[in-house]
Amino acid sequence: MLSEKATHLSFRTLARLGAFLFFLSFALFPRVHADAPSFESYMQRDGLASDYVTHIAFARDGAVWIGTTRGATQVQDKYWITYT
Repeated sequence: MLSEKATHLSFRTLARLGAFLFFLSFALFPRVHADAPSFESYMQRDGLASDYVTHIAFARDGAVWIGTTRGATQVQDKYWITYT
């Protein structure tokens, strides 16, 4: 059987080792900071067919189709075409 003193030293050693490994992990594996996502809002006054978007589809050619309650808007590069 282990004496109380031997058990106490083992726990203390394990606690120190755990703390060392914890701080070492920060040194070896620095946190990766992701940039916060940015959002832009577009409305009818910007070129959408309506302010109420119901669908969004991404075409293979890079165009974005935005379906609204009053029509569809195609966005490709910096050009907007609205179909009502």
